[in-house]
Amino acid sequence: MGAFFVIIVIAAVVGGFVISKNMAAKKLALLESTAQAAGLQFSDSDDNQYDALGLSLFTKGDKRSWNHAMWMPANPTGARVFEYEYTTYSTDSKGNRTSSTTHHTVTLFDVNANCANLTIGPENIATRFADHVGMRDIEFESEEFNRAFNVKCPDRQFASALCDAQMMQWLMDHGRPIHFELHGGFGVAYTGRLKPGELPGLLTLGQQFRAAIPTVVTSLFPRSAQQS
Repeated sequence: MGAFFVIIVIAAVVGGFVISKNMAAKKLALLESTAQAAGLQFSDSDDNQYDALGLSLFTKGDKRSWNHAMWMPANPTGARVFEYEYTTYSTDSKGNRTSSTTHHTVTLFDVNANCANLTIGPENIATRFADHVGMRDIEFESEEFNRAFNVKCPDRQFASALCDAQMMQWLMDHGRPIHFELHGGFGVAYTGRLKPGELPGLLTLGQQFRAAIPTVVTSLFPRSAQQS
């Protein structure tokens, strides 16, 4: 009976491994075909050092990885979209170690400005609670926008220049489920992990956000020679 149980366990483990490998292969094939249909380049791995860009998204957790990248062949704005995950480890009072992994789909693009670190995300219960305990976001003239979005930035002038009436309207129309972050000469738009066929759409949305950035941002906050 004991030997039979061991055989069953081994068979279950091997079967699970085979199923996992088959699912990964199917996903990779779907990603490749999606990129090809959208006219994008594709790579299963991504060795770019995104954590060197200064974006807080890429400093979260204790272990980070990015893969399944797609990008435009000419890539004039540095635009690419990829899957990103970070893992956080914790240890309880008894020394037991646990981990939690968060998955995102991210599109990255360059910005023709020296951006302050600014984040834009949907307003929710957690962000409203943070406002009540002193971690207030920046509020604008539009109460509808303030109710929909949480904007944080140490430079109020930069935030006001970016979030003009046209940008606020664009965000109301297109950006409600998405998070955005700008820092230095780069920006990202990200959400939870998307299906393979949805990656090109997020890349396009990031380009639309980039195009909606007011020209005054570039003139007031020009990129330095090192960023060019």
